[in-house]
Amino acid sequence: MYRSWRNSVEAAAIALRPAITSAIAPFGFEGIKTGSFAWSKLTRFYIYLECSSAGHVAEGDYVSSLLAQAEAAVDDLRKRLRYLVHKNGCTRQASNGEAFLYIKSVSVPEGASLLQTYGNYIAATPLLITDGKLYESTRFDMYPSARRYIYQLTIMNSILHPGLSVPDDELATLRALIRDCPDRNLETGDSPAVAATRREINLLNTVILPFHRRLATHFQKGEGREKKIIDLHSNNAFQVSIDNSLHHSKSQAVISAYRQFTQA
Repeated sequence: MYRSWRNSVEAAAIALRPAITSAIAPFGFEGIKTGSFAWSKLTRFYIYLECSSAGHVAEGDYVSSLLAQAEAAVDDLRKRLRYLVHKNGCTRQASNGEAFLYIKSVSVPEGASLLQTYGNYIAATPLLITDGKLYESTRFDMYPSARRYIYQLTIMNSILHPGLSVPDDELATLRALIRDCPDRNLETGDSPAVAATRREINLLNTVILPFHRRLATHFQKGEGREKKIIDLHSNNAFQVSIDNSLHHSKSQAVISAYRQFTQA
């Protein structure tokens, strides 16, 4: 089903060229080697677009193109899609299911592809988290969705850096917190504002931030180079000083995991 989804996402973009140059649909668990990620249990679907001129019209056209695809994954999503989440808000769909489809247009640096931009962003998140620049870092205290994403990034970065990874018991705690994070309201589509618990704040200060500080230090040991990183969720651009060779290798690992993920 994942291959069907990937095919649909790409075909919908191809159908709208040159207005939409490319599209990717990462879940964030592509690099995780253990566990099962059953398609039928997924409720959050994310698509990033590279548009020749970013805007809601392009995003709306893309969704129409996507939902017209004759693929099993799209047919299943149509039956379960409750809300479309885009830059102008949340649009109710016909289904009474529990799935949310998030569409985000991304500013892609000149000379890079959308997938390269994603890989570079994920690989650089230790520095963005350490500096408090990551979009979700600014929302950690009040929004469960931000906390869930930072927990997920901590797991992803542990996989990318096995020699510096978070201990297994702490990773298990993060997975449990991800499962327990409240999702959007099914009646309104609103993202809930729920203050972080004392346990979550403690985990941030004793596990998540120290781990990412270690990675940030690791990234800055070699030959530093200024690189432009796009935060895919805010579209803010940051110049970071980073070991180019190490960053490139981790970015390529993210890209390879995305391309190779074929779990049924």
